[in-house]
Amino acid sequence: MSRARTYLTAFILLSSLVFVNRAAAGDTRDFAVRVNLEVVDDKGQSVDVKASEIRIFENDIEQPVTYFQKKSPPLFISLVFDNSGSVRKQLDQVINLGKQIVTNLSPDDYANAIRFVGREEIEIIQLWTHNQKDLNEAIENMYVAQGRSSVFDALYLSGEDILLRRKKADDHRYSIVLVSDGEDRSSYYTQKDVVKLLNDQDVQIFTIALTKDLPEKIGWFGNHDRRTVAAVERTVNTIAAKTGGTSILLGDNATPADYNEAVKFLMSELRSPYIVGYLAKDLKKDNLFRKLAVTVADGPNGQKRKGIVKETIALPRD
Repeated sequence: MSRARTYLTAFILLSSLVFVNRAAAGDTRDFAVRVNLEVVDDKGQSVDVKASEIRIFENDIEQPVTYFQKKSPPLFISLVFDNSGSVRKQLDQVINLGKQIVTNLSPDDYANAIRFVGREEIEIIQLWTHNQKDLNEAIENMYVAQGRSSVFDALYLSGEDILLRRKKADDHRYSIVLVSDGEDRSSYYTQKDVVKLLNDQDVQIFTIALTKDLPEKIGWFGNHDRRTVAAVERTVNTIAAKTGGTSILLGDNATPADYNEAVKFLMSELRSPYIVGYLAKDLKKDNLFRKLAVTVADGPNGQKRKGIVKETIALPRD
């Protein structure tokens, strides 16, 4: 067993929603959108496609494709788990989600596991491996400790670990999956620091946010206070979008079926073979939500092909 402990130093799911980030340059009202894409034939089998064969439509208006990247298997996933006191009552859910993700890895995929509390306790509990038994054992042994949660510090140091590994294996696809309640209370690094580190590295962050069971229902699995949701959006949801990843929100009263669907959706996003992007324009308070669609040209022998992406994007509220 290669397990090791090392300290790092220094539904409605949101499946149909993608929060997009402001473009780094140009019109300040433009936002760079990146979404995961799968292309299938009429039998539902994945097929290859070129950027020139893809057309993106926002609210039925075609948008120029500004980004296209093919992701090469196998997956390399850094699993980052919140073990701070704020998730004490949800630790079983955190562990179960981690184990479900591991179960859905293919034999060729690799993952590591990191648990974090505050900035002084960010710990690699399993080095990179494709051994699911070792990963599950590490996840099962996680425990909650007192400390002010440092989500951004954990993500930053996980990103640094990925970039070090990439020097040896640059042709693989790397992602971070964060399981947390989304509350950051003591990080040294900021959201901007994490985005700056990873934004040009094609490392996506995917988040599963476990929110507390609060009185007002607003349409997601579980009950969520609007103020709590807004706080989560400012942290895990936004950082996922700014790296081209996806967010999933689950409440305390989410069912086992909800958790299964969340993991199923997460894995489909992780395995989507392409990332495509465009610039969203004309941001106004009354048109934050945009309908998204992708069409794909027929194959070389006239085969019909279909692009699968999220159907709706939600622009951020600045």
